[in-house]
Order: sequence, then structure tokens, then C-alpha cells
Amino acid sequence: MEVFLYHMSNYLMKVSVSAMSFLRGSSNYVWCTTSVLGKGATGAVFQGVDRHTGEPVAVKTFNQLSHMRPQEVQMREFEVLQKVNHENIVKLLAIEEEQDGRGKVIVMELCTGGSLFSILDDPENSHGLEESEFLLVLKHLAAGMKHLRDNNLVHRDLKPGNIMKYIDVDGSTVYKLTDFGAARELQDDQQFMSLYGTEEYLHPDMYERAVLRKTVGKSFGASVDLWSIGLCKLVTPLLGGLLEVDPQRMWNFDEFFSEVTKLLSKRVVHVFFVNRVQPLIIYMDPEQNSFSLQHLQNLQHLVYEQTDVDPTHQLLLFDNKFYSGLVDESKPGKTIPTTTPTFPVVLFSKQEDDVTLLLPKVPALKFPVFPNMVSVDHDAAVGKSICSIGYAVKRRIEYFCKCIRLIEHSVFIFVEVIVHQLKMLHSELDHLEKLTSAMSERFSQFIANHRRFLMVIQILSNGAESSLHVLREKLEDLVNNKVEDEKSNLLPTFHRSLKQMYNRVVQTGQLRRQWNPPQSSTASAIERCPNKAATYVLKLRESWQHLLRDRAAATLTFNDEQFHLLEKMKMKETTKCLETLLSSVTNSLHQATEHLADWCKVAKVQRVQTEIEETDVERHKELLSTFQRKLTETEESYHQTLSDILSFVKDRNLQDSHQLKGFSQELTDNKLSHSSYTSSYKEEIEAVK
Repeated sequence: MEVFLYHMSNYLMKVSVSAMSFLRGSSNYVWCTTSVLGKGATGAVFQGVDRHTGEPVAVKTFNQLSHMRPQEVQMREFEVLQKVNHENIVKLLAIEEEQDGRGKVIVMELCTGGSLFSILDDPENSHGLEESEFLLVLKHLAAGMKHLRDNNLVHRDLKPGNIMKYIDVDGSTVYKLTDFGAARELQDDQQFMSLYGTEEYLHPDMYERAVLRKTVGKSFGASVDLWSIGLCKLVTPLLGGLLEVDPQRMWNFDEFFSEVTKLLSKRVVHVFFVNRVQPLIIYMDPEQNSFSLQHLQNLQHLVYEQTDVDPTHQLLLFDNKFYSGLVDESKPGKTIPTTTPTFPVVLFSKQEDDVTLLLPKVPALKFPVFPNMVSVDHDAAVGKSICSIGYAVKRRIEYFCKCIRLIEHSVFIFVEVIVHQLKMLHSELDHLEKLTSAMSERFSQFIANHRRFLMVIQILSNGAESSLHVLREKLEDLVNNKVEDEKSNLLPTFHRSLKQMYNRVVQTGQLRRQWNPPQSSTASAIERCPNKAATYVLKLRESWQHLLRDRAAATLTFNDEQFHLLEKMKMKETTKCLETLLSSVTNSLHQATEHLADWCKVAKVQRVQTEIEETDVERHKELLSTFQRKLTETEESYHQTLSDILSFVKDRNLQDSHQLKGFSQELTDNKLSHSSYTSSYKEEIEAVK
């Protein structure tokens, strides 16, 4: 760096004295007055370097108007900067005297990302910041304000030009507050009567008095900083509190920071609504980190607010599963799944068949036209508008391409869920068929034993005793009335439709193969479109920068004018390429949506059929369980009736004791046999249940 300064000093000795006046310095820093970073009412900020390390810095100098202020006011900014030390406040490096005696200068860290004003003024952000960037600004700005508040300071001139973007060594972005010329100490319950600030960002009461010259008879508290942020559209959800002018209801700092903390702590859930081809962002209040039924109900309610799909009609899918199934499978400590814009929760409406493309409500994108004649000022303005529209077209192309990718993602995840469901049902069906067969065999054995017992009873009674006849009829009733009816409900041939559906969907992949959109509307076909759009927009920006340089030159030579016209022509051609690309992607999205609408009709039928089969399987489980229970009860009653018959025969003192002994033994064996059936299949049925 010393060598650089030595050569620079030698060079400056050779140039005119007027050129040397651009370079100014202090004991440890040097800056050039042509490298202007910003200007204000009381001074300007220039880019400079540390004389010893070469580290770039920002240097704030003060003009004559600043020196006319009272000494106490002049020293206030220095004192404030020395008092604060926070990541979201521009760091003070030094306060030094300028070498030519022009007064003190403030040396601060250099924020290479520019001010929020310049960021919003850039064509890329002419329609506002991205949502994630907005939240970052809000977070950092609120943190910086909180540090000021903790030190009993009020900034009094918060605006986009006083919010700087700092790019850290790791590439991360940090927004910082700067320019404390209007800052002063103030308690939350204290008031100030002096007026500072920029007109556009004043609190309404301050604007009335300072700009409209109305006497409103009001003093102003620390909450005026909050209004400045609100008007910068950095805390849109908080405007209700910031707009309040009633002192009794006006927010204080604690209320503001509390609301900001709530906003920044919300959990983001990305959802893709298939029936509207619409990506959604759901902001949920922070909960316990474990998955719960309460989380699911809250999500369904918030989805309903954005889609009007009743929770009972919401089919939520995630990671090839039913989202509700994650609750059923959850264990204590299981965390809530993380969603992303490319891997969202997929929402189908169970009630609605139609698929309608619902595009965001945005202004029509029409590129302005350059005039035929050369006007460097007007051409630069038109070039900036063209860039702004170009960035909007690029974002729309990116949005459409994302929708096409999410359509395919939704189809594949739906198919995987149905396939998994059918596999589970098929496995259950195999098990149920085995149990049903075993139960049928048990019932058949019971009937066979019953018939043998009837023959024995017929021989024993010889048709003589009416009492024995009554007991025999009771046996018939037990078999025919209690069990036969249940068997007729349970044991018909089980639905073949489930197996047919399994073969069609799982083995042959019919549902997946039916998703066969036109090649032009597939995700692979539009994969490179966002990159193409970015390239075209970069070309527009380069041409616009050329027009800006021409405007700075004011007058153009003949050759410069020809190049100027060439850049205008290039921008015109590039806009045509962007329009063609947008038209192509739009057509692809419409084709994909139309094909999705046709496929969803087939998919809904498949889903309903699967749910019917699932219901049938559950019903079969219940029938099997009921049949097992009633068969067991019948066996027990049957054995009791047989015991009654045996007692009756004993009372008659039958002469054929050998026959009686054989019958008694057969009865005992039968009890043992049924007992083993009962215990064995009871375990089987419990397993099914």
C-alpha cells in the first residue's frame, strides 16, 4: 500500500492543481471527492482507504451548513456513534481532523451493497424485494433499533437511504443503520419538540407541522422511528400499530419489538395447491418442535383461509405419504418436517374435480418503446423501464417453470401414495384370506361334529322323549340361527376388485403411465428457460448501463451516437427474445394444466376406489372378529346343551351303558377339539384386529 501511495503521489505531482483538489485526507485515511457514496443536507460520504492497510472505508465529511449548527448539535453525532456498538449499526472506525482544517470527519466501515434506497431503485427490485429479503431487512433493522432503544437513543431520520447493505466475508448479507446526524437521547416516555427527518418518511403529525406548517400542538416521542420503518414498507403487517396517532393507543418500542419477534418467529410451510396450480406460503405460529395433531389442525385451518378448501376435503401429501399419517406414525420428539419451495406439502381438493390455473394478479408486462430520435436523458429512463419489465418477465418465467415442475412432483407423489396404499391393502388381504380360510375350516368341522351328535342323540332318544327332542331343536337353533347367518356375511368370495386394482396400478403402473403430457409441457423441456431469461436480462442491463454512461456524457460524438443507437436496437431485439420465451413457457404451463385436469379425473376415481377397498378390508376385519366371537359363544352354548342331554340320558337310566360310555368319550374329545380351535384362532383374530 505504501508503494501504491508513493506512485500515486508522484502521479499527482504531474497533474494540474485542480485535479489534485479531488484527493483529500486525514492523518490515517485518504479519499477522493469524485467517489461519492451519498449526500445529505449537512454533508457527504465518500469512499476512501486506510493509508496503512489499504482497507476500503467510508468517510463522512461536513459542509458549511453543518458547521453553522450549534456546537452541541455538531458533537451529538460523534457522541452517538461512540456510544453504540452493534452488528446492525454501521461500525465507527475513527473520528479525525481533515488535513486542510475543514473540520472533523467520521470514518466508518464500507458497506459495498449500497443503501436500501439504491437497492429499491434498481430495476431488479422495482416491484419490491423478495419476501425472504424483506424479512431479513426487517430482522436486522429491528435489531439495530432495539440496540438504540437499549441505549436510550432515537434515530429520527430512518429511511431507505440510511439503511446500508453490508456483504460479509462469507457472502452473507447484513443490513445496518447509518447517519446519526439527527439522533439524540430520548426515553420512551420523553418527548421532543424539534423537527428532524426527511419529508417523505415523517410521522403524519410531524409532517403536518414540518411540511404543511400547521400548528398541531403536539410533541413527538421515540415512536416516530417506528413510523419511518412502516412507511418504508418494511413492516407492512405492523402498519396498524404504526399508523396510530392516539397517544393512548400508539405503540411503544416494547410493543413494536414484540410484534416483530412474533412475525420473524413464524414457521414457514410451503404448500402447492394442485387444483389451482398455485404455490402457497403458510406462516404458522411457533409451536413445540414435535409433530402433533394440533399442528395438523392449525395447518389445515390456515390452508383453508387461503384456498377455501374445508379441512375435511383437504388431501395433504408429503414425502410419498399422507401428511396426516405423519401424526399417526409420530413418536415423542419427532420434529415437524421441513418444506421448501421445490419440496412442498401437496394439496388436492377431495370435493373439487376441476383444475383451474390461478395466476397471481400482477400488472401486464409490456415493454416501453424507444423514440426514434436520440435523447440521452429519455433513452436512459426508457432503458431503465425496459430493464425493470425484463426482471418482471424473468420472475414470471421462473414462476411458471416452478409450477410445471410442481405439477409433475404432485402427480408422482400422488401415484406413490396410492401404490403404497394398495401394497398395504394387498398384504392385509393375503393375511385375511388365510385367516378366513382357517375360520371356514373350523366352522366346517363344527358342523360335521354337530351332525354326528344329532345321529347319536336320535339313537339315544329313539324318538320317545319330548324333552330330549326339545334339547335337540335347541342345538339346531344354535347352529342355524347364531352362526349360519354370520357365515353368510363373512365368507362369500372376497372382492376381486382389489387384486385387479393392485395388478393394474402397482404391477403394470397404469396410473403412472396415464400421466403422459406433451413433451413441450414437461419439466425437462423447460429446465433451461430460467437460465435463458437470466441471460437476456443481463444483456438488457448491460445495454442500459451503456445508456447511463451516455447520459453522463451529456453530448455524443457521431460515433458515440451510432453506438448509442446500436444499444437501443440490441435492447429491442432482446425484449423480443424475452417475450417469445415467456409465450413459450406460458403455453407449456397451460398445456400441462389441461393435461393435469384430465389426469386428475382418473386419479380421483382411483383414489375413491382405493378408499372403498380400504373400507371393505376394515369391514372384513370386523366381520371376522365378530364371527370368531359368535362361533366361540355358540360352541360354549352347544357344549352346555350337550351336557344337558347327557344328564337327561343318565336320568333315564339307559340300559346300553357301553353306548353311553362311547358317547361320553366322543363328547369329551369334541370339547377338547373345539377348545383347541378356540384358543388357536382367537390368537389369529387378535393379530388381525
